[in-house]
Amino acid sequence: MRVPRVPRDARRTSKAVDPHVTNTSHSAAPVEGGPLWVPTPRGPTPGPAEIGGKAYHLARLARMGLVVAPFFVLRTEALTCLLGGGAPPETEEEAERARERAERAPLPDELRKALREALEVVGDGPLAVRSSAVGEDGERSSFAGQFETVLGVSWDEDEVWRAVRRVWASAFHPRAMAYRRERGEGAGAMAVVVQRLVETVAAGVAFSVDPVSGDGATAVVSAVYGLGEGLVSGMLEADTYFVRTVADGEATVETKVVHKPRAFRFDAAAREVRAAEVAPALRDEPVLTEAEARAVAKQVRTLAAAFGVEQDVEWALGPGPEGPRQLFLLQTRPITTLGEARPGALRVWDNDGVVESLPGVTLPLTYSVARRAFGHLYVGHCLGLGASERDVADHRAAFHDIVGLVRGRVYFDVATLNRVLLLVPGMAPRDRHVAPMPEPPASPDEPLPGPLPPDLLLAARAFDVPGHVLRSTARLADELDAFRARVREVLNPLAAADFRAATPDELRGHYERLDRGLLSRWEGPALNDNLVPHWTGLLRQMVRSWLPGTPPGALANQLIAGGSDIVSAQPVRLLAALAGRARGNARLQALLAGDATG
Repeated sequence: MRVPRVPRDARRTSKAVDPHVTNTSHSAAPVEGGPLWVPTPRGPTPGPAEIGGKAYHLARLARMGLVVAPFFVLRTEALTCLLGGGAPPETEEEAERARERAERAPLPDELRKALREALEVVGDGPLAVRSSAVGEDGERSSFAGQFETVLGVSWDEDEVWRAVRRVWASAFHPRAMAYRRERGEGAGAMAVVVQRLVETVAAGVAFSVDPVSGDGATAVVSAVYGLGEGLVSGMLEADTYFVRTVADGEATVETKVVHKPRAFRFDAAAREVRAAEVAPALRDEPVLTEAEARAVAKQVRTLAAAFGVEQDVEWALGPGPEGPRQLFLLQTRPITTLGEARPGALRVWDNDGVVESLPGVTLPLTYSVARRAFGHLYVGHCLGLGASERDVADHRAAFHDIVGLVRGRVYFDVATLNRVLLLVPGMAPRDRHVAPMPEPPASPDEPLPGPLPPDLLLAARAFDVPGHVLRSTARLADELDAFRARVREVLNPLAAADFRAATPDELRGHYERLDRGLLSRWEGPALNDNLVPHWTGLLRQMVRSWLPGTPPGALANQLIAGGSDIVSAQPVRLLAALAGRARGNARLQALLAGDATG
C-alpha cells in the first residue's frame, strides 16, 4: 500500500537536513540498529562487511568533514534476510532464483517505517539508489558497471523499495557472478546506498595520478555538463584537465576541450534522467575553470594521501552553502589500473599466450625480434578494436614494453598490457569476452590491478563498437586473403636465400624486408583475433537468453567445435589419433607407459 505523501513543511523537523545543506553531519535522529544505517556525527561506522565498499568509503568521507550528499544504507543483512538466509548462490540456477526473490520481495511493515524515518534524514527531492557490494570499490576489484544504479527515484518508500530491489537483483546477474568468480571474490553480499541526487551543473571523475601513464605528478580530471552518468556510461565525451604539480607546489593545467552537444539531467516532470541539449554557446567552452580543475585535483590528491592509495573519485558541482558550484564528492575508490607503474609496486609477469610460441629459453637476439613483433601485434589489435591512430602513436613506446625477458624466458608484463588496452573504446582489458589476456594469480603481498574500466578520454566512442564489429566482420575474408598473399610474397624469395653465406648486412636486409612486409602488417590475423572473442561472447549471451538453465560456455563450445581447417588444432587431432591406435595395441601402451622391458 502506498503511504500518502506528507506536506513538505510537515515532513521537516528541527533536525532535518535542509535540501541545500551539503555537509555530512546528518544531525537528524538516526534509525538505530536494524537493517538500515544512517551516518551520525559521533556514532560508530560499520565495516565494509556490513555496508559494502561504496558506502564505507562515503562514510569515511563524511568522517573527514568533506562535502557529500546526505545518504543512508540498507545493510547487507537486509538482503540476506530477504533471501531467507543460508549460503549465497553459487550456480546460475541458484542465482536466478535469488534474483527473482529480490525482484518480487514485498516491503515489510517494519522496514517501511525505518525507510520513512531515513528519508526524513536525507530530505525531500530526487534520489540516487546505488549498489554497495562487499568488495566493491576495493583495491583489488572495482565492480565498475556490474550492478544497477537507479537515478531520479521519488521521495517515497514504495518507489525507493522498487529501486532497491532492482539494485539487489543485479547482484545475481550472470555478468556480476562471473566477475566475482574470475577475481576470487566469492558470491559476496550487497548493501544499497540511498542518497540525495545532487542537482549538478557539472560532474565527472578525477584520478590522483595519470591512470594510463602512472605519472604521479599529474592528476587527471574529466568533466561534463549536468550529471556524470553520461561520462561513466561512456555515452558522452568529456573535457579533460591534466593538472601537473611543478616547482614550489604550483599546479599547471593542460585542458583538452571537446564538443559537448548533450548533457544528462534530471527531468522533474518525467521523474527520470534524460539526455538534454546543451546551449549552443556552451558546447565548445570548457566545463570547468582552471581554478575549479585545480580544486578537484587538490581534493583527490588529499584523499589519496589520507587513504594511502591513489584514488579514483566521482565528483559534482551543484548548489550548496558555498555557492551554485559547490564541490560534492559522490564516490571514491582506489585506482585499479596502475599495476607496476606505482613506485615499488609488485610487477606481474605471465606467459599465457607467449609460451606457445617461445616455449624454452630465449636468446637476446630472438627476444629483440619477439619484443618488436608483439608490439606490432598489439598495435594492430588495438587499431582493429577501434583505437584511434593518434592515441596509439602517442603510446607507441608502451607497445614495445608489453613483453619482457625474465631469467631467459619471455613473459607478458601484465600491467603494461592492461594500460595499452585502455586505448580501446569501451575495453575492460581483463574481460575475456572481449579480449582474452593473462589473468595473474592473487598475491598475498599486494593487490594486483583489478578489472580495467574504459579509458574515460576515449569511452565516448564505445557506442560504435557494435557497428565497428559488423564492419570488421564484413571485411575479414578480404583481409585474410590479402595477408596470405603478403606472406607468400615475403617468404617465397627467402626460400632460395643462402643465409649461411650471407654477409651481416645481407642478413639485416632480409630481416628488414621481413619486418616491413610481414611483422608490421599483421592486420588480417589481428582482426580475426579481435572478432573471435566478440562473436563467441555473443553466442554465449544468446545461449544464456534463449536457453535458460543451460551452461552457456559448454554449449557454445560444442556448437563451434569440430572445425577441421584450424592449423593450431592439428597437433591435438594427431595426438587423439595416436591415442586411438594405442588403445588396441598392448605393446604400444606398455611403451607409452614406460613398462616395456625390451
